[in-house]
Amino acid sequence: MSNIICKEFIFDASHRLVNLSKSSKWNKKVYGKCNNKPSHGHTFRMIVELKGDTNIGTGFIVNFVSLKQLVNELVIEKLDHHFINEVDFMKGKICTCENLIEEIWKILDSYLIDNKADYYLKRLTIYETATSSITKEVTDTELAWLAGFIDGDGSISISKASQAKAKGYYGNLGLYNTNKNALQKAAELMGVRNISETKCTKKTLGNKKLYNAVISKRALQKHLLLKTLPYLVEKRKQGLLLLMFINSCSVGSGIKLSKRILKQSQKLQKQMELLNDKGRSK
Repeated sequence: MSNIICKEFIFDASHRLVNLSKSSKWNKKVYGKCNNKPSHGHTFRMIVELKGDTNIGTGFIVNFVSLKQLVNELVIEKLDHHFINEVDFMKGKICTCENLIEEIWKILDSYLIDNKADYYLKRLTIYETATSSITKEVTDTELAWLAGFIDGDGSISISKASQAKAKGYYGNLGLYNTNKNALQKAAELMGVRNISETKCTKKTLGNKKLYNAVISKRALQKHLLLKTLPYLVEKRKQGLLLLMFINSCSVGSGIKLSKRILKQSQKLQKQMELLNDKGRSK
């Protein structure tokens, strides 16, 4: 059963709202007193919410102490008692709460993905004042829609590495569709920045262009599966197998894997083939 864990952080910082590409008159009209030089300050309150399953061994989703240390190091220490306009990840941006929350989300989300966390960033809220706040979240509706996309037009597989240097096996998770806009939205939710165009091999597609968004990075695969597994139907078993495969591989491609891991990977790969063969026409 998944739960949501919350941690609150407080930091004092100043900022000035200004769009340098606009005139002084425009800035004064749009931002009012918030445009005054040199700046003004707030006591900001930020709430970080992570979603995941409770670890059987620790009893935690994540230790509050570890979460506090992580967020302090990545975000709070850079903002507390600083001028936000000059903070590295806010330079050149209009320092509204809307833009601030986007940049903080990117930092935390990227860290969790890169470190293959067993939980994901569900919601982030920043209070500029006691009565003014903004929230960014991954909604259940978005995840259910994405899972439906994967069920219908997705591909989940485990294959034997063909490259000489890549020992063992690798997993793939991809989407294929002729609707570029829909696929672009799905790719954004998946964490994929770019989509590619491929040639159509099915006669039923006619002259339509086929687009694809493929994830080969294990860390990103794991992150996506953690979010969509509760909503997958047709490819739920494939998703579980790929997640088992990712968790069993403690080292990346290009490094010789132990015999135990290779044997486990081979077993999972064969199970995946059987599942995927059931959906193919003879």
